[in-house]
Amino acid sequence: MSYENARNGIGKVFTSQILAIIAAVCTLIAGIMAALLIGAAAAESAGGAVASGVGAAILGIAATVLGIIAYILNLVGLNNAGKDSEQLKKAFTISIVSLIVAIVFGIIQGLASATWIKNLGDIVATVLGLLVTYNVLYGCAGLKSELTDKANKTWKMYMIVVILDIVIALLGVILGAIGVTTTSAVLSLVIVIADFVFDIIAFFMYLSFLSLAKKTL
Repeated sequence: MSYENARNGIGKVFTSQILAIIAAVCTLIAGIMAALLIGAAAAESAGGAVASGVGAAILGIAATVLGIIAYILNLVGLNNAGKDSEQLKKAFTISIVSLIVAIVFGIIQGLASATWIKNLGDIVATVLGLLVTYNVLYGCAGLKSELTDKANKTWKMYMIVVILDIVIALLGVILGAIGVTTTSAVLSLVIVIADFVFDIIAFFMYLSFLSLAKKTL
């Protein structure tokens, strides 16, 4: 049995992730150009400063537009997919909740400007994001059992990332209490790099899962 709504919806989610990658790359390049702009200004190179400034502005706008399109496309995809699966419908609902929470925390932080509010908002956003990912993985696996093994492997990778994130947070608290040493600084750097690598692996495993799901459903 094929699930057209889920297949089309997951296809949109897959596309949204590709757009999100492109937006992230644009943001990275814009940041590099902004750094070059500062360097050109310091060297009093008017031509270089103008070129870097225009390039950074264009890429920044492109990243913002692509990010918005990706977010909307992701929601549309999850909404479509949810017509064939209650768990995929749950992923859409959690995504809406996540959007509302982000707006609320953004307003509160704008009014209060407290670091702990931002940290709390980041934690809530991470948890909700994981719940969306979980429901997408196992919502698709619930429709097609052949996706279960890949869903399990992808989710395990995300759990490794979560554990590393927790370790990094705990290290931050511990080092804040006892002070930073050369050994602790090196250890922290190694864990942060490992977290970054596993984060990338988890994302591309998720992307691979979506690619397979849109062909299988």
